[in-house]
Amino acid sequence: MLLVSSGSFAAIAQIPNFQHIVVIFQENRTPDNLFQGLCSAPFGSAASCSVTPTGSQYNIQTSNWLDRTSAAGVTEPATVPLANKYDLSHAHSAFVAQCDQDPVTGACKMDGSSGVKCSGKCLSKPQSRYVDNSSGVVTPYLQLATQYGWANYMFQTNQGPSFPAHQFIFGGTSAPSAADDATGIFASENMSGTGSVAGCTASTGTTVQLIGPTGENQKVYPCLEHSTITVHPAAPNIPADFTELLGGCFEVLGERSALFRCRLNRVWATRRPTAIVVTLATSQDGSSKAVLLKFLGDIRD
Repeated sequence: MLLVSSGSFAAIAQIPNFQHIVVIFQENRTPDNLFQGLCSAPFGSAASCSVTPTGSQYNIQTSNWLDRTSAAGVTEPATVPLANKYDLSHAHSAFVAQCDQDPVTGACKMDGSSGVKCSGKCLSKPQSRYVDNSSGVVTPYLQLATQYGWANYMFQTNQGPSFPAHQFIFGGTSAPSAADDATGIFASENMSGTGSVAGCTASTGTTVQLIGPTGENQKVYPCLEHSTITVHPAAPNIPADFTELLGGCFEVLGERSALFRCRLNRVWATRRPTAIVVTLATSQDGSSKAVLLKFLGDIRD
């Protein structure tokens, strides 16, 4: 409010340049699942959220979630603790199920969430749940959204789980090569075969599924040849060890946080302009909250 109401203050508050740029991704959660707290006090109200948002609203749906298995066509979402014992599928097949493509128009009806597979100790309608913040468990996320920025009125490019998503984050594509990118062929799933390690150090026999114009019908060794931001000519100041740092960022930080912090501190100590990308890749156990707070503490220090 101060920035809007006081032009002179806004001029003073502007930063002429940045020492570090930090991008934090929370994957495996939707805004509707994790950020319902923005639609109620103290962070907002029901009027703060809409499925057709204005420039001052969040694109969050608080009621009437589409559900083709319901006679009414919708289901009212229920709460669930942040830490629970089930997980929803992240595979490309889950995207297809959620989409529920209209055979006439080709558009996604977006009412097929009930077809997304659930593993673990699944509650009734586990796909129609959002995190209960009555104890403040996700307040750090809500504070980030309200104090810094919010931009979820969008669709992600890839239609699969972590591996292709990370490729798009770090390289703008999950295509194995520039030629594949031009013809619409992309990595679409996580690793399969003899191991779960991705990249050119993966074990022999490890493969990743590709998707193209005709669907998922090919697997290749997961050593991709597309460029990333660390070798882009527009990013000459990124330290050489940034690539190694990203190796830690793209691991499950709930289990590898000590390794990640070590790499982060080494790059941070260079005091050179740095771009840092962090992916909080956790399951439903809620461990990402503690990792996020530790990471923000490192940045502050």
